[in-house]
Amino acid sequence: MTANNQCCPLCQPQQYSYLPVRSSWARAALVKAENDKHLETIDRRTWYILARRELLHEEYRNVFHEFHEDEETTDFIQQSQDKSDNFPLQIGRAHV
Repeated sequence: MTANNQCCPLCQPQQYSYLPVRSSWARAALVKAENDKHLETIDRRTWYILARRELLHEEYRNVFHEFHEDEETTDFIQQSQDKSDNFPLQIGRAHV
């Protein structure tokens, strides 16, 4: 949700730029490629910002501290993307 409680563009159904394919594996690979391309454009700093600070109770506003993405979080996100890109691993997990 955005600051004014509207759905953000990320919540809208995506229109993919490729032609329909019959193979579910090929379709999954194409959807993943589109999603990965989209994820690269996201500014992750917005995940750590409180857009509606005025909604906090007064006593919490004084002690609220915004954080940032630290190195461990960045590493975790990168490892998750690497595992997501590992198709043999994903296929193995899909058939368990």
